[in-house]
Amino acid sequence: MPTPRLLVQATSTCPKPLSTPSPAPPPPQTPDDSQDFFNYTYGRFLWREPQQLRARHRAFNAAALQAVAAQAAGAQSCVSMRKVWETDYFKLFRLVLDDGREVEARVPHPNAGAARYTTASEVATMAFARDVLGVPAPRVLAWSSAPEEENAVGAEYVVTEKVEGTKLVYLWGEMSLYEKERIIDELVEIEKRFLKVEFSKSGAIYYANEGLPGCEEVEITGDFSEDVRESLSRFAIGPTTEREFWKNGKSDMDLNRGPWRTAQDYFESIAHNEIAWLRRFATPDSLDMTNRWSVSYNQRIPEAHIEMLRKYLSVIPLVTPKDPDLISFRLWNSELHDQNVLVHEGKITCIFDWQAISVRPLFHSASVPHCIRYAGDLMLELPDNFNELDDEEKAEMRDTVSRSISSRLYSQKTEAQNPLLHKTLTHPHCDRIGELIACAEGTWDGDLVRLREILKRLERDWETLGIDAPCPYHFSAAELEKHRESAEGFNQSQDLWQQFSDKNMLRRDGWVFHETFELLVEMFAGLRDDGLRDCKNDPECTEEQWNDLEEATRWVLEHKRKGGGGEAVSSG
Repeated sequence: MPTPRLLVQATSTCPKPLSTPSPAPPPPQTPDDSQDFFNYTYGRFLWREPQQLRARHRAFNAAALQAVAAQAAGAQSCVSMRKVWETDYFKLFRLVLDDGREVEARVPHPNAGAARYTTASEVATMAFARDVLGVPAPRVLAWSSAPEEENAVGAEYVVTEKVEGTKLVYLWGEMSLYEKERIIDELVEIEKRFLKVEFSKSGAIYYANEGLPGCEEVEITGDFSEDVRESLSRFAIGPTTEREFWKNGKSDMDLNRGPWRTAQDYFESIAHNEIAWLRRFATPDSLDMTNRWSVSYNQRIPEAHIEMLRKYLSVIPLVTPKDPDLISFRLWNSELHDQNVLVHEGKITCIFDWQAISVRPLFHSASVPHCIRYAGDLMLELPDNFNELDDEEKAEMRDTVSRSISSRLYSQKTEAQNPLLHKTLTHPHCDRIGELIACAEGTWDGDLVRLREILKRLERDWETLGIDAPCPYHFSAAELEKHRESAEGFNQSQDLWQQFSDKNMLRRDGWVFHETFELLVEMFAGLRDDGLRDCKNDPECTEEQWNDLEEATRWVLEHKRKGGGGEAVSSG
């Protein structure tokens, strides 16, 4: 999803949590025996690289993991093990057993989320999706969420059967429209299965017999067979595993992580938790400046963030939909995108990433699968002058038509077969409310300007929302002017990010392909020089603004000084 512009575009959005995939690395090559299982090897980071790599480094006992996998699969031993994939939050290994069968093992990174809870919920959620919903999820053979000192592997792990298939991201662009329609049919059916079940509480799914603190009984309603109905007692609802509720020191705080009984309780806990974190950890010196090219006014002032969150708390009860369908609690895999969908012989065989998936209010979860999203003008057939275009223009036109038809097909099929999802996706204000909730999280190391912009627009458009109450807050003319100035700088920086995003070269956290790392370091070095020079020559640029820019871009000098070399990361 493109990063939003503010002020200029009237439909700016913040990405929903967990719904936007990272750039897909090239298909992994078979590593040799010297492959380091423990380090993160699927990309580089332009800023905060030592910290980013440390957050993705996980040492464990590989021999013990092989023994566990062999035993779980009923084999004598494991004859080979290789890392075949790596995400931001886990490593995926393929193990060949002595009888020729293959299994897969996932080991979560330290940044994956709450210890014990994340793995325990991942396993239970996969079982719920597979056994209750009939969704193609991996079959678990063995797992452990025990602390490393109580676990022979020395890390949490999940061993699953291997599923045949290729990631949809590598197939979609080469598929015919007929082949894409078959995949769309399957995606719509999978989404329909998700929404056939309603929960009485919001949170993460766990096995009831795990006895994890905070887990509770939950009522699960739907059209089930008798066998499935009897199995529902295996599951409980407990604290959410959404990472925003645990990251940056929150795991050590006594916060409200659910289960929640109403959508409003869930939405309000987001802001209350952020306020508690800001009061404990946020100081001007703690602001992460390494990925910034502009800083909005009041970004360094914790109380300014708290003030915006209080505005959020005052308005969220008023703007939350009253339709019980839209605020019903449903399980939704927000990672249902083309990097996590496996396809074999034209059919979906597996949805394989279930880490940090929780039961949430539907309108805050539901989204269109990434490969089908299209925000441009619909073009359902090639133009009359198509044969007169050059090859590049023809390719662009074919792509536009393909995207348009896929988007139209998905919309039509969803309306006909999954009316609840269609009702949610087409609600006139769900996107606006969804971005408000999404942007209330992590403003300190994100951008306060995003949340302020959404709150400002809500006040501006209040009469169009159909709410029988006045807007509970007000921005003064002086505040709006300061915000406008900040938003101009923000928009300029977003133009830069959008250029890289369009080319799939760079994420906002600084992640890049190995192949493009040096090129981007040189490019940012030039941008740094130009930006500092322009700021110095601009009479309206203050010394503080120049210092902010210099500090925000200092990482370029560090990379050039080190010659672009990465730093080793130890288990400590």
